[in-house]
This record gives sequence, C-alpha cells and structure tokens, in this order.
Amino acid sequence: MKVRVEEIGDAAIVHLSGDFNLYTSEMVRLELDKLLNSAEGKRIIVDVSEVQFFDSAGLATLVEVLKLSRNKHVEFLLTGVQGKVKDVLSISRLIDVFNVIEKPV
Repeated sequence: MKVRVEEIGDAAIVHLSGDFNLYTSEMVRLELDKLLNSAEGKRIIVDVSEVQFFDSAGLATLVEVLKLSRNKHVEFLLTGVQGKVKDVLSISRLIDVFNVIEKPV
C-alpha cells in the first residue's frame, strides 16, 4: 500500500494505491489519524481509485476514520469508488453512509 497526501486549498487528498487489507489498514489509519489531528475546518478526501484489493479491515478503517472525522467536525469524503471498493461498500450497505464524490476538487 502506498499513501500519498496532496494539499489543495482546504482539502487534504489522500491517494491510496495497492491492497487495503488487514496488513495495511493500520498504516492507513495512522496516516488518516495524523491528518485528522491537524485538519480542523478542512476536508479529507480519500482517493481509492488505485486500490486493487479491499477487505473488511479496510472497510473498518474507513468507518472508524469517518466516525472520528464527525467528532472533530472534519468533512470526510471518498472519491474514485469503483471495483472491489465499490463492491464491498455496496454489499455491506455502507456506500450511502459515506460521502462519495466523483472528483476530488
């Protein structure tokens, strides 16, 4: 899993690529948690368009960060939702819980 953060205006865009699973979810959670702690009044947009594998551990990480972002009043969005990520979000019926956008900015 590769994580790249790009700051554009009031948004931190987090580009994820590779497998988002049990072995990589902790790394992603730590990176997103770090952003949450410095993102008051900002938006965090997670780009999952290059995620090749996505399982329940990745889903749990996104749900956890969504909950934390709401507590900190930070807008948390997903973009690039397709393939495995879309399948898992749809099957779990959580796709409507997340704010999904077409383009990051």
